[in-house]
Amino acid sequence: MTIIRKVVGNLLMAFTLFPILISKRHWENVINGIYKVEDMYFDSFWEYVIYITFYPLFPILFLLLILCPFQLIKDYFNRKGRPLSLWVKCLIFSVFIIIGYALLSRGYLGYTMISRPMDFWGTIILVGIIFPVLLYFMVDRYVEKKRVE
Repeated sequence: MTIIRKVVGNLLMAFTLFPILISKRHWENVINGIYKVEDMYFDSFWEYVIYITFYPLFPILFLLLILCPFQLIKDYFNRKGRPLSLWVKCLIFSVFIIIGYALLSRGYLGYTMISRPMDFWGTIILVGIIFPVLLYFMVDRYVEKKRVE
């Protein structure tokens, strides 16, 4: 049951919340009723949501580069009998986000950090808090409580 909870929790994060957060530049259009991605227009909000949610490349990379190693680190410390605190999990997750962003963006990372530092660090801090907290409530709290019993 624990493995199923981990898999479902990480898949939900990768294929629902991550696409919503990654599409933040389109939020203003969505609020105004304009459902478009680059040069594709959609007739309804639900068509747009289905497209951004099921576009698989970035969620799969997010799952493989960030969520899986993050889960492995949490499992390692949990097996040792020293589960990580929530703030340490947030810090580790933020480091994985920075590493994943650096791997995928190559030279663009330096440009972003220099030209728009608040956009970069604000996003890292926000994502570094939201995902570990949600994963804590979906997975870790149950797994760590079961470990203690």
